[in-house]
Amino acid sequence: MKIEVGESLMLSWLRHVKKCQSFQLNWKPSMNHWHLYNKQSLEIMMKEVSHFYEKKHDFHIFKKTSSMKQLIQQGEIDGLGLCIQGRYVQEIFAIDVAFHEGGLNFELWRKSFNSWNVSRRS
Repeated sequence: MKIEVGESLMLSWLRHVKKCQSFQLNWKPSMNHWHLYNKQSLEIMMKEVSHFYEKKHDFHIFKKTSSMKQLIQQGEIDGLGLCIQGRYVQEIFAIDVAFHEGGLNFELWRKSFNSWNVSRRS
């Protein structure tokens, strides 16, 4: 199994800096053991968020995902750590890692944004 550089760094941080007693990489929820409370409210919120991004930014944020359950099943936490004292979890760390070996290419994004912004003003 391949471990990503960013995930490996965060695992070390959870273990040595935050002193987590329990940690895991690439954690996914098991929907067979979870009950979604307020499912109807969550579905409504998902539709409102989708509508907002489509209208304001012409962007389909959920792409082909049609339900809250499907959205949760697709999710993954890159690094999960628990700090435990006695019988209780004191802190939970959930980390999403994005490592860009070649950089983030902000210069290309800035040029693209500036040309889009100029064309919108015209």
